[in-house]
Amino acid sequence: MFDAHRAPVRHVEGGALPAARDPLIALGAQLLLLVALSETVGLGRTGWIVGAASGLILDTALARALRRDPRASLGPAGWVTLARATLAVGVAALTAGSFEHETPVATLVTLASVALVLDFVDGRVARRTSTTSELGAWLDGEVDAFLILALSVEVARSAGGWVLLIGAARYAFLAAGWAFPWMRAPLPRRDWRKVVTAVQGITLTVAAAQILPVALSRATVAVALVLLGESFGRDVWWLVRHRHTASPRTAATRDHGPARVVLSLLALAIVWVALVAPNRPWLLTPGAFVRLPLEGLVVVVLAVILPSRARRLVPWVLGPALGLLVLVKLLDIGFFIAFDRPFNPVDDWSYASLGIETARDTFGSADADLLVAAAVVLGVAALALPTLAVHRLTLETARHRGLTLRVAAALGAAWAVCWVSGAELSGAGVASTSA
Repeated sequence: MFDAHRAPVRHVEGGALPAARDPLIALGAQLLLLVALSETVGLGRTGWIVGAASGLILDTALARALRRDPRASLGPAGWVTLARATLAVGVAALTAGSFEHETPVATLVTLASVALVLDFVDGRVARRTSTTSELGAWLDGEVDAFLILALSVEVARSAGGWVLLIGAARYAFLAAGWAFPWMRAPLPRRDWRKVVTAVQGITLTVAAAQILPVALSRATVAVALVLLGESFGRDVWWLVRHRHTASPRTAATRDHGPARVVLSLLALAIVWVALVAPNRPWLLTPGAFVRLPLEGLVVVVLAVILPSRARRLVPWVLGPALGLLVLVKLLDIGFFIAFDRPFNPVDDWSYASLGIETARDTFGSADADLLVAAAVVLGVAALALPTLAVHRLTLETARHRGLTLRVAAALGAAWAVCWVSGAELSGAGVASTSA
């Protein structure tokens, strides 16, 4: 069993087949498994979409990793990990298909159990061959995380939406590393992480099998969640204490090149959309997003001219405020669709309980709990993503002060011209102050 946070470095380089063929072979195996599941237990449209999308994303990421390092390839342990990935894709497809028809529990548990056993096998293969590879370590960690996520969704249908915290934990950890490069620094070896990872997989598989009483199953999953929180919490605390003493080869120095550009552009897009997005569904047109937000220019200028100590507060003050703005806009859109009026933050909270009861009467308690959990995740994302994006932008503007001020001045002049001239696009002013 392997680290749920960051898998140890292992696996062989130098497979028998050209590395470029590996993702295609894996995708073919995953499609064959989906066809077999469809013909035997049934997948449904949702199962097919989720299964095919999961396999495609995983194999595309593998192809990208191979392209970045042409010398890397998968050896024996890596191919065992790819077999686990194929089984995890099958588990995800069955989980998604269960929203349309009854879950084939025996098949799902069998696939998950074999995947857990292979997690032990590929470790033995790696130790027997005494070969290591960063590519294999990365792939192993991603497969572990994805399998646990798929199982947590399945178990959440019967145990409650809180189980999704198990599946989301590692992805939340990675998202935090997107905003804080020091959280991507190498962690010291700790075998307890491997034990915790094994506990998550085994506990969720047993819960999905429905062989224990409901109360006991929920209790064991809750214990697993507590262990996971303790393990992640200990690592986060270690990273916080060592964020200023990381070695030059840590992830903080690898935050460069194309990845840094992509992350910065993504942060800019999130802030831009949050500021200019309309709060009425009939205004959601492409032209509504082609506007210049004055508030965004103010944030950029503040990030440049403020002293470093004050600049550090900008993301944690303006970020949550921007997140609340996004959340209110989403609620406004929902209320316009349902009631043809905007959301009233004083009186409309009572509709939450009414909506939950309606969902339970329509879809059943388990699916209603998942819908509530999905709504909570969406709300947290609406609050967290703008904060992380503002943090990223403040870092970039601080690194490029001169260029940032020149671009901000040019955009400010363009905003002023559009405001004076009253230029409009799709019925909305190009010079935006809507936020």
